[in-house]
Amino acid sequence: MRPWLAPGMRLARVPVAGLCGLLGCLLLAAPARAFGYDGSRGPALGLPGDSITALAAPDLRSDVSGHYRYDIEGFPGATLSQVDAIITSMLHRDRPTPSVWVLDAGSDNAYLDRTNWQPGLDTELHDVSGASRVVLVTINTNADRPSGNGIAQAINEALFYVHDVDPSRYVVMNWNALVHQHPGWLRPDGIHPNATGDAHYAAGVARALGLAPSGR
Repeated sequence: MRPWLAPGMRLARVPVAGLCGLLGCLLLAAPARAFGYDGSRGPALGLPGDSITALAAPDLRSDVSGHYRYDIEGFPGATLSQVDAIITSMLHRDRPTPSVWVLDAGSDNAYLDRTNWQPGLDTELHDVSGASRVVLVTINTNADRPSGNGIAQAINEALFYVHDVDPSRYVVMNWNALVHQHPGWLRPDGIHPNATGDAHYAAGVARALGLAPSGR
């Protein structure tokens, strides 16, 4: 049962799992299905993801409202394959189906040292192959456990390869580069963004979508 706070919002006590293990039981105002604009303007936008998406959801809503009808679903601990299940749900449920996507997944694959990440990414990309634009968010390499296991970097290289093959459709938002340039945007765990990081994450997504961020 989901205790709703406002349309599209829930206050959920998240169990310790995956990346959430770094933060304990984190109290999140995380969207379950957040449609911020239900009018006739703009294409439908899908933003499935993990805890990074969930934390940045309020800023994401602020930056895309009025431009897109959007569905933001961030689930802490979600791996690439689990985020693809969110995509599948959106494609079956949302009308119109999203024609623009922002994909941010893989941090938990790196953190859990799951080397078999490629099938999850391949399925994600297949499922959104009909989109007019897909924003690919790179993974913070601090997520690798053990440190330097190379999973996050390998995922990022795959994302850049997809962009290079079809740059008109696939746009990279290089979050990994940004957080290494600005470590103050992160919480003490070195992975999750703090409030400042959430705002800059959303701003980066907005720019990748061709939008002007709200006051940032």
